[in-house]
Amino acid sequence: MEAGGGAARPEPPSGEGARLEQSQMQLDGPVVLNRSAELESSDAMDIDATPAQALKQTVPPPTQSPAATLTDTVVQVQKQLKRKRASNGPVIAPAEKEALADGCRLELQGLFEYYKEVSGHKMQIDGGGNLSTNAMIGCLLEESNLGLSKLVDEAFEKLKGTEGVSVASVRSSVLLIGQRMMYGQSSPDADVLEDESELSLWCWEVRDLKVLPVRTRGFLSARRTARKKIHERITALHSTLSALESTGAEGQVNELRKVSMKLSKALNLEGIRSMVERVTQKNNIQR
Repeated sequence: MEAGGGAARPEPPSGEGARLEQSQMQLDGPVVLNRSAELESSDAMDIDATPAQALKQTVPPPTQSPAATLTDTVVQVQKQLKRKRASNGPVIAPAEKEALADGCRLELQGLFEYYKEVSGHKMQIDGGGNLSTNAMIGCLLEESNLGLSKLVDEAFEKLKGTEGVSVASVRSSVLLIGQRMMYGQSSPDADVLEDESELSLWCWEVRDLKVLPVRTRGFLSARRTARKKIHERITALHSTLSALESTGAEGQVNELRKVSMKLSKALNLEGIRSMVERVTQKNNIQR
């Protein structure tokens, strides 16, 4: 996601006009709404959950992981592309093409499943304590995948009775301190505020983690990093699949060279898992 993250930065929202101004998004990166604003800091708050003898007979080698298989396939494809000369034959061998496409689809499934582990965490405000209204709303919106209307209704139900809180004020605060990120597949026709397509991997985040209690920030920051890496890998995998489906030998060779390099650089699923484990241990974070 760090590569090519897009942003639409309109003036602070007011009414339905603001919603239309905020609908612009870039297709290769996450959607970011609203302009930066000074946010209130808040006090600390707890979060939920916050060798045996060898056998004489031949033992078959262990099955390779999908990530290792895909990596090997990419290497083979890159070797073929380096040797490729103008001809009427296929750009890459059919077997490698099929293996590459299957490997991409398999890893995409794994990434979508793993995304569920690093999103959707719900924080409890337990009456708010010393938290500001913005801090409480920030806790309620963080990592939510709901559309704006549902998010506002849910937050208001938990905050109604609090002085100065109304549906309109909650909506205004959500748009002021929050941004809606898209870590999955983009769609040019999607309503960036209300769309809830599972493939888009929508996720609300506070613009500045300082609005949230201190003890939550390391935990949430690690999960954000994981989601960004997931987005980078998903983008690279989709680009590879698109290149495999393109026509025209010369153009396909050039495109496959580019996307195979991008795929090699983007951290794969196993790499993302390892990174999250290292960060978690380093910061002594309980997932």
